[in-house]
Amino acid sequence: MKKRKSLLVVMIAAILSLSILAGCTQAELGFWELNKKISNMNSSLVKGETYISFNMSGQEVPKEYEQTLEMMEDLTIKYEVRMNQNPLKFNLDLEYKTGTGQYKNLTNIRLVDDYFYLEVQPLLDFAEEHVPALGQEIYQAKEVLKDVEYIKIRVPAELQYSYNASPDINKLALYFSKNLRQIFEKFETTLITKKGNTYILELDAESLLKTIKDLADYSLDNSDSILNTVKYNLEDIDEDTLALMLNMPKEEINKEEILNTIDQFKMDINLNKDMFKKQVDELYQMSEIYKEFIKKSQIKVEITKKSDGKIGVKNTVDFFFEEPSGIKQSLFVIENSDIQEVDTVIVRHPQRNVLDLEELGK
Repeated sequence: MKKRKSLLVVMIAAILSLSILAGCTQAELGFWELNKKISNMNSSLVKGETYISFNMSGQEVPKEYEQTLEMMEDLTIKYEVRMNQNPLKFNLDLEYKTGTGQYKNLTNIRLVDDYFYLEVQPLLDFAEEHVPALGQEIYQAKEVLKDVEYIKIRVPAELQYSYNASPDINKLALYFSKNLRQIFEKFETTLITKKGNTYILELDAESLLKTIKDLADYSLDNSDSILNTVKYNLEDIDEDTLALMLNMPKEEINKEEILNTIDQFKMDINLNKDMFKKQVDELYQMSEIYKEFIKKSQIKVEITKKSDGKIGVKNTVDFFFEEPSGIKQSLFVIENSDIQEVDTVIVRHPQRNVLDLEELGK
């Protein structure tokens, strides 16, 4: 019972988090629709670059890690991925460069027929050049794998279950969010704006914490309507689909018990609403302490509907953390990508010099 109640709380929390993006301003609706369009692409091609700059000061760095940290100060990764959602398969090509240098092959990763294939030689070359702290281990790996192009790894059964369930979970999440839209029509975050054909989501420490608090307060004030909507929709879901949603085996699902838990959950909130609101306020006040450490940090997501039918996505993360001791860490990441739907995706098994880890273990 306790496990199912915990799962229910997680499920409702996920639904509520989606509701932040399911607001009723035109910018929020547009942002959500483009995200939905991306998630509904069964076959897609994504091309992009990610620039990474990580810096650390105020702390002595062991000499063997200096070269790695220097590389992380100015690293760009270029990628191209062709993906099919159902059944899930993909082919991912990765290249990298440091500073203004030329791109070099990093690796190729494929998922096909429940097997991962990882191209190992360029990955080992990268580690040999930029991670000297692992020099001995890398030397040994290159000796052992000198005739191997790809390592073949079977996807664990539990992970197969999880990713095969993903398309159904997405549909359910969108379905719940749509039905909750009326309840959240008066909840506006002002996090999302529109500029031309671009929808922009901006978060900093202050706006993130304030939005979480406001969402918690709004959800408590409207808990009956929210939980009644969740219960109404769950009543129409068969146990197979519910098992996918909760990522649990069907035999562990007792829908009647979950529906009863919702009623109990609703009663608990109504009886203790003032206490819950006080706890939300206390947590928000406590978060003020941590906010000081990350107050200069920001996250920005820009989604653009382009004239050629592609969807452009730009993610910017500017993270700065300063400890009272004087240690400072900063991470700046910019990712630019173009996403387009394609008719079909073909991913082939590598044919030569493949090391099957399952066979190796026999």
